[in-house]
Amino acid sequence: MHVSRTTLIIRRIGAWLLDTLLAFGAWFALALLGLGRGEDGMLLMQLLYFPLFEYLMRGQTPGKLLLGLSVINRAGQPPSLLQALLRGITRPIEAAFGLIVVWLCAESRYCQRPGDWLARTYVMDTRDLRALRQQLSEG
Repeated sequence: MHVSRTTLIIRRIGAWLLDTLLAFGAWFALALLGLGRGEDGMLLMQLLYFPLFEYLMRGQTPGKLLLGLSVINRAGQPPSLLQALLRGITRPIEAAFGLIVVWLCAESRYCQRPGDWLARTYVMDTRDLRALRQQLSEG
């Protein structure tokens, strides 16, 4: 595998920032239409955006797709709906602790954030995932 821990963490932060901007844009568009106004609407958007994309796009969000990252479970498959929901529920709490969560991720054996620990998921470079799956299918 060719991605350093630092690079993986930076890419994860970048994907989160992109996705947060996209979720904010979706919330703003809905607010203009008179739906989901206020802080509750934004929190709801954050809670739904990540899990729905990770589940429907088989382990990716638009931000992860752009930065070449995928979420997998212990079996090497995309997260289940429950796993995606667990990751999503923890995200706003983790965002409040910012640098502490980045430090926890950096110190984790597999670069996992607390939401990954709870959901038993991993985020990895999509190219590495393809190579790993190819090795498994050949062997």
